[in-house]
Amino acid sequence: MKLIKKFVAFLTCIALAFAMCSCVNIQNTRYALVVDGEEVPAGVFIYYTIAAYYEVAQIVNEHGDNMYDPKSIKDCKVDEKSSLEWIQDKAIEFCTNFVAINKEFDKLELSLSNEDIEKIDSQANQAYEKNYDTFYNNGIGIESVKAISTADTKRQRIFDYHFGIDGDKGYTEEQYQQHFVDSYARVKYLPIEYKDADGGTLKGAAKDKVVEMAKDYVDRVNAKSAANGAIERLYEMNSVIEDYAAYLEEQKLLLVDDEGQTATTPVTTTTTTATEDPAAETTTTTTDKYLNERLIAVVTTVATTANVSLAGDEPSVPEEDNTPDYSPSKKSYEFIFNEAPIGKAAYCDDEENSTCYVILRADLRERFNEDDLWNIDIIRMFQNELFSKDFEALMKAITDTYPVEKNKASLKRYSPFKLTIKIEEPTEDPYAQYYN
Repeated sequence: MKLIKKFVAFLTCIALAFAMCSCVNIQNTRYALVVDGEEVPAGVFIYYTIAAYYEVAQIVNEHGDNMYDPKSIKDCKVDEKSSLEWIQDKAIEFCTNFVAINKEFDKLELSLSNEDIEKIDSQANQAYEKNYDTFYNNGIGIESVKAISTADTKRQRIFDYHFGIDGDKGYTEEQYQQHFVDSYARVKYLPIEYKDADGGTLKGAAKDKVVEMAKDYVDRVNAKSAANGAIERLYEMNSVIEDYAAYLEEQKLLLVDDEGQTATTPVTTTTTTATEDPAAETTTTTTDKYLNERLIAVVTTVATTANVSLAGDEPSVPEEDNTPDYSPSKKSYEFIFNEAPIGKAAYCDDEENSTCYVILRADLRERFNEDDLWNIDIIRMFQNELFSKDFEALMKAITDTYPVEKNKASLKRYSPFKLTIKIEEPTEDPYAQYYN
C-alpha cells in the first residue's frame, strides 16, 4: 500500500503538454484528448490511466475487498460512477493538469536549469528501466515518461513561485520555522515502569523506590550546565538512559539457587543518586549528543471519504480515523507540549500506564541548519503541508476554464481494462527517487 499511495501521490501532481501538430484528426488514436487547443499524446493518457487504476485499487483495498483481483476493481463503483468511468475521468483530470502546468510555466516565464534537465533525464530513464514491462506492454514510450518527469519539475517551480520562501503567496523562512516549532517537540525521554513481575501496578514503598530513582535521574541531568543549548544535559540524558538499561540487565542477573529459587542477595545498581553528587562528572561511551532524541509531532487525524460500493453491496464510506497516535503516551504527550520546560529535565507520572518518565525537552531551533533539521526536504514538507490545497485550488481555477475535446476512439482503445495492469506486493519502491 505504501508503494501505491506514493505512486499515486507522484502521478497526481505532474503534468506537461507536448507540442503537437496544428490540425487534429479525432480518429487518430495517437492522441487521447485536446485540452485548450493542446493535444495530449496517448502515452501520457495511458500513464495517467494506470495511475487512476491504482487509485481505485487503493480505495477497494480500504473497503476490504481484494485489490489484487482485477474483477474487484472492474465491478466496483466510486462516488456512484462505474470504475471505468471514474478511472477515465480521473485520467482526463490528470491530463488537463498536464496541459495547465505547461501553459502556466510559460506564462510565468519560468525556466529549467541544466541541472534540472539532467535530473529529469536520469529520473525518467531509471523509472522506465525499472517499470519497463508495464510501460512497454501498454505503449508508454520513454518520451512520455520524460514529459511527465519534466512536468513534475515544472510544477515544483510554479509552486515555488507562489508558495516558496518569500513567494507571493507563501511564508518567510522565519514563518516556516515557527510552524516547525509549533508542530514538533524535540525530546529525550526515559520511561520507567512501576510494575511487578506479573504486570501489576506497584504500590506504596515499592512504587516510591521507582519514583525516587526517576527523580534522581532528573536531578542528575539538571545538575549539568544549561549553557550552549544545554549540551551537557543532552549528554547526561544519554548517560542516564545507559545507566537505566544497565540497571535492568542487573535485575535479570539476580542469583538463583540450585532449587531454582531466587536468592535474597540484593542487586546493586550503578545509577548515580542525587544524594551522592549529581554534579559529579559521569563516564559514558555515548559521543552523540543527539542520540536518543525524538521529534514528537502534534497529533492529527486523517479521514478517508471516498464513497464506494463493491459488487452487490450498498455504497459505504470508511469511518474517519479519529484514534490519535500519542507518543510516548497520552499523559506524557500532553506533559511534553503543555508543561515540559525547554532545556531542563522534568518528571512526569503516567499513572494510567504505571509508568513514570524522565523527560528532557530541547530547543528545536538549536538544530536549524542545512546539515541537520532545516534542509530542503523539511522545507518542502512544510510548504506542501501548508499550501498544497491552495495550489490545487489555484490550478483548478485555471483548468476549469479549459475546453476538453475527448478522442472517443482513444478512450475506447485505451480502456483500463484493456491495458496490461497487474498489482503485486512491492519489494522495492521504484519511485522513491521522486520524494526527496
